[in-house]
Amino acid sequence: MLLRFAAFAVLGILVCGLMASTASRGLTQSVDVVVLVDPPFVARYGDTVNVTALIFDRGVASDPSAISASIDKLPGIDPLTLHRDSLGVYRGAFVFRSHPSVVKVNATVAGVQDSGSAVVLEKSLSVAVLPSKMIATAGERISVGVEVRDNHNALTDVRWLNLTAQIGYAPFEAWSASENISSTRTAVGQYSAYYTVPPNISRDAIVAFQASAVNPGGGFGVGSPVYVEFPDPFLIWYRTAAIGASNVTVEFDVASNGGQPLPNVTVSVRTAFPSGPILVRQGTTDAAGAVRFDVPSSVRPTELYGNATLGPDRQVFFATFVPPASPPPPPPPGPRLVRENAADTFATGDAAVLRFRLASGDAPVQGQNLFVYAQTWSRFVLAGRVTTDNNGRFEVRFTVPPDSVRIGISGNISGTWTVFHDSFSPMSRFEPTVSSADGWQFMISAVFPPDEVAWTADVTVAAVPGSSAPWIAAGPFGPHRIVAGSGSSPFALGVTLPRFLPVGQAVSVSIAAYSPGGGYATFSTTIIAGTPVSPGMSGPRPIDWGVLLVVIGFGAVLAIAASGWRRKPRTPRSS
Repeated sequence: MLLRFAAFAVLGILVCGLMASTASRGLTQSVDVVVLVDPPFVARYGDTVNVTALIFDRGVASDPSAISASIDKLPGIDPLTLHRDSLGVYRGAFVFRSHPSVVKVNATVAGVQDSGSAVVLEKSLSVAVLPSKMIATAGERISVGVEVRDNHNALTDVRWLNLTAQIGYAPFEAWSASENISSTRTAVGQYSAYYTVPPNISRDAIVAFQASAVNPGGGFGVGSPVYVEFPDPFLIWYRTAAIGASNVTVEFDVASNGGQPLPNVTVSVRTAFPSGPILVRQGTTDAAGAVRFDVPSSVRPTELYGNATLGPDRQVFFATFVPPASPPPPPPPGPRLVRENAADTFATGDAAVLRFRLASGDAPVQGQNLFVYAQTWSRFVLAGRVTTDNNGRFEVRFTVPPDSVRIGISGNISGTWTVFHDSFSPMSRFEPTVSSADGWQFMISAVFPPDEVAWTADVTVAAVPGSSAPWIAAGPFGPHRIVAGSGSSPFALGVTLPRFLPVGQAVSVSIAAYSPGGGYATFSTTIIAGTPVSPGMSGPRPIDWGVLLVVIGFGAVLAIAASGWRRKPRTPRSS
């Protein structure tokens, strides 16, 4: 039961934004200039940075009639000499002396000019914080390792290292004050510490570790969080029950861990991050375990924090309410590009097939010639031409590199040169085994991917769209359950469906596994309430969602945040 907090998501976005700048391209009509630097992204003062400029015209490598390059040291600009290496390939080098340094290349082909750029930054110390386990209990003593590496990725000692821990109980509550943890040097660049989880923690919590190191350049690292999990006394689900002219009725249903509805449970909810008036509602579940609250239809999307109490048992939960939206507007009249298989995943080394559809308004754009360019932060992946079929569709194929790929697709559409941008990230896959003797208590088993030391998996559960008011399972940190283990080790997650779900209700179960080193794997499958499943059944559908969105009848939406850094499939943007 966890949520990757917004701070981690924002940090990831900033880092990805910087990395995306390390190898960039312009795209002026038919000409494209791609600039790559080696070492990519970061260097130390005095390092020689090799520059490669790739020139394309209509997807084909071409020599320019004119080419120039410069190093913008912000401030100050130095010329950069490039030498032709082969058709459309030009190389040069410079000594890194200023942070940041921006490499810019201008080229002209057949009278059409374009430019591309790449940035090189000074690499400071990198600090990795590695807890010995991902899930702990109150009072447990765990070890925490810290590794510090220099500009050459070699382990290095530092003058000063500060390691801290903070405890958070939910994304809507204040964190504890930082607690300093003493560490001991065990080898060059390696430090160890011990941390005892406070014994007075009595509900789900997160322990977040941070470390900062001092040497020339400095460095900072955020460790993988350790989750302190307690058995929940209830199953809590919610749904939109009705939509009126001015109010939306939200229903919360509470059941025992065996799935039986619980009456007389006190349920209170309030907005977690109010951007307007704070909503506070409180009520008691009826004989069916349900309690309903009215929320003004005018309320902006709101995260809800709740408590369910019955005698000595108390459970917090977290949900997101998105009020009903107006009917979507018709598609714009201009050209638009949609990736039709954005939910498909491809691992490093796979033959990726990205399927696109080009349309103008509602009509497909047939027989359109397009130019496709793809690259990572430091390597070139693809340049070529494609033509849309009678349905406006085409495919982009390439072997998946280990890094994220940025894609540019351009063409002269109805007399206007249009450029679309998209991106792709490699993602591991693994498949579960689902079993249930009664169709209400399900066991989902799988094996963690082998390429990381530690993994954590979480599960989100929601009734699939199709009924007038599907339910969504709520947890303190969003996802419903969590489990941890090492690479290649088996794991199992239990899911109990509450009896207030109608027999035959389809339920989506989505599991995501992630590791401290950035590994990520995911799958989704559908189970049916009240339908037994023989052991050995499998057949998940891979997904890549940042937010599990469930469309509610009448246009309302309820959402559970599944992971702050998972990218939701999107429509490629045009420019």
